[in-house]
Amino acid sequence: MRTSGTPIRNSPSRLGRNESNSLLSGLDLDPYADLDPLSAEHGMKIIFSRSLPVELRSITAPTTAGSQESLTVKLATLEDQATGTVSSIKMEITSEADLFFFYTVALDNSSYRILAEEQRLMADFDEFCNVLIRMLNSAIKTPYAYPVVFFLGNDNTGRLDFIQNTEFKYLELLSLNFEAASEKDVRDQIDFRYKSLKAKSQLLQARINDINSLVKVKNPSLLLQLQRENYTRLPKKM
Repeated sequence: MRTSGTPIRNSPSRLGRNESNSLLSGLDLDPYADLDPLSAEHGMKIIFSRSLPVELRSITAPTTAGSQESLTVKLATLEDQATGTVSSIKMEITSEADLFFFYTVALDNSSYRILAEEQRLMADFDEFCNVLIRMLNSAIKTPYAYPVVFFLGNDNTGRLDFIQNTEFKYLELLSLNFEAASEKDVRDQIDFRYKSLKAKSQLLQARINDINSLVKVKNPSLLLQLQRENYTRLPKKM
């Protein structure tokens, strides 16, 4: 982004807007998205995938403040082919800092009715996904007002609590019980994340090479300057 200096004018030595856009547009940064085990193995549709600020606490010391972590939350749905309505919902929680941190919870109409009765939830099952997404987005946008706490159990279980801070008291909005994923699911998820990250890196490197080639033709001196600047940023060998 240019914030100061003389106006940019059309010049043969500059990259054309259409040329630079064509290099960057259509760059699929997640070419393995369809191979996510949620989609590939379980036939589910991923409708939410974002990093969520979460406080991790031990379930044996629930009032003791824990560590703040950024966890990846995925929400997926499975549709009934006959009716086109959602038949089940699955939420996954993973960590980029710990590849073996992997917890899941699944709900269908029957299990949701029990949850709704126990926690006095007003939304119907077919509305619950949208409610969850709104709550997750609120926790991401204003984590102080809508904190989220994940309680780790000693028996491969966990509990995710959505809380509202009213500045007068804390209100528990929703509590979901999770289970640690099986060893197979953990392996499959690590394999998927590795392949996805590797593919993104290769795509970005290919686009960098394309841009270098175009800059070399349009403005060779600029390419030399960029290469020198990049070299000076490399860590020095001891």
